[in-house]
Amino acid sequence: MTDIADPGFRLSRLDDDIALFTLARPQKLNSLTKAMLEGLAAALDALPAQGVRVLIITGEGGKSFCAGTDLAEIRGMEREARLAKNKMARELFHRLSCSKLISIAAMNGLAYGGGLELAMACSFRLAQPHVRVSLPEIKLGLLPAYGGTQFLPAIVGRDRALEMMITGRAVSCEEALAIGLITRMVAAQADLVQQALAFAREFTVYSQPAIDAIRSCVDASGAVVTEAGLAVEDAAVTRVFQTEDAGKGWPRFSRNARRCSGTADDHPGARRRSATAGLWRAAGAARALRVGAGRVLVSDTGGDARCACRTGPGLRWPAVGLEQLREPCLSGLWRGRARSCGQVLPPRALAR
Repeated sequence: MTDIADPGFRLSRLDDDIALFTLARPQKLNSLTKAMLEGLAAALDALPAQGVRVLIITGEGGKSFCAGTDLAEIRGMEREARLAKNKMARELFHRLSCSKLISIAAMNGLAYGGGLELAMACSFRLAQPHVRVSLPEIKLGLLPAYGGTQFLPAIVGRDRALEMMITGRAVSCEEALAIGLITRMVAAQADLVQQALAFAREFTVYSQPAIDAIRSCVDASGAVVTEAGLAVEDAAVTRVFQTEDAGKGWPRFSRNARRCSGTADDHPGARRRSATAGLWRAAGAARALRVGAGRVLVSDTGGDARCACRTGPGLRWPAVGLEQLREPCLSGLWRGRARSCGQVLPPRALAR
């Protein structure tokens, strides 16, 4: 992709699969013109076919991510042209939110009106501590016109969204982070674009079909679990299992499982789980029993036992009975497949 420069924006490639769209009107607080919206639409058209997986959107300068629509441009338009720009932006932001591209708003300054609506249309929002966000249209006798009345409740909930929109108040970065409007806060002295790039690298190492499937399932979810949502998940699981990427991480998981060869007390994963799960008063209070291909930790103080073989960091396992534990463990970690039994049971059951 050739870098594109326009008086209002720049489009460049940070890496083979990551592009950067910069709102480049710092003297106007990066307010949105029709040409800038058309530039973003063209980027959404072209980038997926060029192998781009992530689009980072940021503003030039340190004061503003985007202050909203360009009021000078709006004042020079006839009523029909104003409504057409609103519709264009609304459809574009909805398209951005549904795009195959994962989008990251790197918010380097205030995000007001259409600027916050642009950020909310992105998959994730990273912001520096001085950032403030607002939908202040009520102060002009108007309402958010680029999809904000729908994006904001979907992100923060109905009551908070309504309060923000009918008061038009500015929200600090700390409050925005607390209510889920901001995904992560970035240190003030950090290079924001590089932080966004590092964040993108946290997930671009993984399978794109699996990421797409997860996004489709999350989009189908709601406040309660429904059969329709579970049906979407079922179809996604079937689809992903047929891709070339399916199961590529299993060898690494298998290597982790085989690390159970040492004593339970010396096993790093066992020490971590004993500390975080609160099953033992100290790692030294546990003794190890051999069960098939894994090890089971048993508390001498009356706590539970947990299989010490691992499928990956941070996995939490449910409590089950002895019969369910013995079958997978004695069959050699689910008959040789690269996963842990991951079962928990009272120590007195093993003592038999």
